[in-house]
Amino acid sequence: MLTFLIVFGFGLLSSYAQSTGERSMFIRVENISPDDYFKIAEQYKNNQQVYIKQACVPAEVIMFGIAPSNQSSLDDNFNQVKGVVLENTNLTQVAIIAEYTEEAFLERCKLFRTGISVEQ
Repeated sequence: MLTFLIVFGFGLLSSYAQSTGERSMFIRVENISPDDYFKIAEQYKNNQQVYIKQACVPAEVIMFGIAPSNQSSLDDNFNQVKGVVLENTNLTQVAIIAEYTEEAFLERCKLFRTGISVEQ
């Protein structure tokens, strides 16, 4: 539980520190563990173009921010993130969650934190 709070808190701090105007991208990584998340987060800690805004490991979702200066397409940004996941973990199931909102992300996370499982 403490690890989850650290992970979630890191995402919240990262979100607060970033400037407004960015796009968001939601990724589902099946079977992600806190250790896997930290491996991924390490790759993005100094990235100003694509960065982790929030993460909810129990719900297997990560919200990335895409800086306004990043002119790459959503597909290109997703493929870059997927490559980082595949290269730095043993995880293989990475998918973009289309037409998702920060509110849906927070709701999904809340459901998983309270022990209620939902299908994405």
